Amino acid sequence: MENTDNDYVIDNYQPFFTNIWSFRGRIKRTHFWLYLLTYAGITFSLLLLLIILGAVFRAPAFSLLMIPVWGVMAYLQFCVVGKRYHDMGQSVAIPLTLVILNVVILIATMALATMQAAWVSSHWYSYGSSPYTGPIQVLSILAIVVAIASLVCNLIIPGCVPSKPGINKYGTNPCLPADQQQ
Repeated sequence: MENTDNDYVIDNYQPFFTNIWSFRGRIKRTHFWLYLLTYAGITFSLLLLLIILGAVFRAPAFSLLMIPVWGVMAYLQFCVVGKRYHDMGQSVAIPLTLVILNVVILIATMALATMQAAWVSSHWYSYGSSPYTGPIQVLSILAIVVAIASLVCNLIIPGCVPSKPGINKYGTNPCLPADQQQ
């Protein structure tokens, strides 16, 4: 029986779709980019749907429905990025730390902005900046720096660095057939 194009697709992409929920193992760069395109398409489509529903029903609360969707998508993103780092023979500690740090910085910035709004509304008669302006600016700049570092560590490095040849502590090389593993 001849090996068809359909067999090639099934053999090469089945491991990606069956192990997507796990942090274990390794994936190829092509699987990484396939996931990112799928992730972007699903996220954009759901966001667009929720915006349309919010506009039609005049209920901005539909945007709150994105929170669990983003949670699931973030978990999948960590799984895929983790497997790519495993494929390169590295730990996923630095990219994960950067993402968590960025979330903490953004929450702190939002808290300070809320306190600033309360201060400004109670001190409407005073001109000048509030005591929260400086820390908000510092945290905003820090958030931008951490977001850029996170983008590099979660997109550019895993998407461009080749696989570590052979077997490493995270598993066999997904780019090579089982009979060619060393």
